[in-house]
Amino acid sequence: MSVSEIAAVLQAVIEGVADQRRRLAAVTDDLQRDRDRFHAVTAASGHRLVGETLRQQTEATQRLRHADHLLSVIPQALAEFAAAIGATVQPSSTTGEPQQPTKPRSQPTEPATPTTVGDPAGIPAAVTRLARRLRPWQDGENAKAYAYDSNHQHLTDEPFTSGRIASAAHGLRPVRGGGHPVTVTDHVEGHVAARMRTPNGPREVTLVINKTPCDDRPFGCDRLLPHLIPTGSRLTVYVVEADGPRFHRTYQGTGKAITT
Repeated sequence: MSVSEIAAVLQAVIEGVADQRRRLAAVTDDLQRDRDRFHAVTAASGHRLVGETLRQQTEATQRLRHADHLLSVIPQALAEFAAAIGATVQPSSTTGEPQQPTKPRSQPTEPATPTTVGDPAGIPAAVTRLARRLRPWQDGENAKAYAYDSNHQHLTDEPFTSGRIASAAHGLRPVRGGGHPVTVTDHVEGHVAARMRTPNGPREVTLVINKTPCDDRPFGCDRLLPHLIPTGSRLTVYVVEADGPRFHRTYQGTGKAITT
């Protein structure tokens, strides 16, 4: 085959991956929506089959997201291969980071309070309620945050607070030159990431924090945090400001900094 013919095949594969990821996203959204609906009508039940069904639905959702993560690296690999043989391919519009949903998939349980209605800006009601417990960060203060998982449970009863804790570096590979990425592990985001790395830890977490995650180089959250959480996991962050919470970013887990 000629180089141009190979390039055409590579381009077709890239477009195919984009289509597969779109369909995966639709199936994942449908599954999560059905899970949330099932949870809403069975919340008062302690039957073991209800819990087992919820666990299976959650596991299925996580596996679909892991499949999407695996697919997401294919276009770049094919582009590099194409360049190596002197060909050119075009990235698809959907081969980058998956789009952030307009709301997280679930909200934490809080008695006698609706959990499905957000404010006019599209912020989930659960995020808005948690934001009321925090005030925007000021210089000299420790950052504080609340977090909840896809099972509608808060990760802690008390807010996470930034600072050095030994457990935040558990399960991480040392960075070049020794040590760990302390900028991140000292921060609230790093504490939550450590919870996500624990055996049977949550794989989808929403974090409501009163300080914007750092982008310090080379060890800032925006650069390293995806590598500190398990492959296929997601950490969605909302930042509390004077006029209320705002969506910051969803970090897609790669697991690259986690020991095996």
